Amino acid sequence: MTGDYSKIYVVLNDYLVLLTNNKIIPPVNTEIGGFSPISFKGDRFDKTFFMVMSRIFMDKNKVTDFNNLIITQNISSVNKPKKLKKVFEKIVDDLVSDYKDEIKDEEKLFRKFKEDSAFLAYTDGIDEKLYKKGKTRIFNFTTVPIPATDAQQKTDLTNLYKGDPSLINKLETFERLEGLEPVKGYSLIIKNQPNVDLFTFQDGKNRLCL
Repeated sequence: MTGDYSKIYVVLNDYLVLLTNNKIIPPVNTEIGGFSPISFKGDRFDKTFFMVMSRIFMDKNKVTDFNNLIITQNISSVNKPKKLKKVFEKIVDDLVSDYKDEIKDEEKLFRKFKEDSAFLAYTDGIDEKLYKKGKTRIFNFTTVPIPATDAQQKTDLTNLYKGDPSLINKLETFERLEGLEPVKGYSLIIKNQPNVDLFTFQDGKNRLCL
């Protein structure tokens, strides 16, 4: 079972490598806007704007709405040295044209990638990657109590939850998340649950529990 879980991680990581190598997604540590466009040119700020606006700009009505939101009525009458509205609309039109070319190239890349055997191995062939043929897994379970162990299981469950929490009457210092000051408090141990500690402390007027 442990090996099966590990296999899932390996397969997913291999898939991530495949997507990265084929430039479907950028490396995981890439800064915002740090992807590599096919035809669109610009710095990471231009590319960030592309990520946000490109699909919106594929709709002519939304392009018009965008222009009207920027060039409002009180500045649309500016005509010197050039008519501001026309200058802005020309810039947006050129940008839309560049975006259309990039999206067209990206969709072509995606279609080609989805037909590649390497990608199909993670869709049509995912079962084979995760579980090799011929390997049978059988899980037997029941919700019916087993008479031979029923009494002991009931005792174990009762012992697990019975009793009141006990307080270790010793003032201790507890480290908190990075950037937060350490705090002093007491350990509260829940009986029959040896790995569970509750730490309480006074923070200003409030008593908190960690």
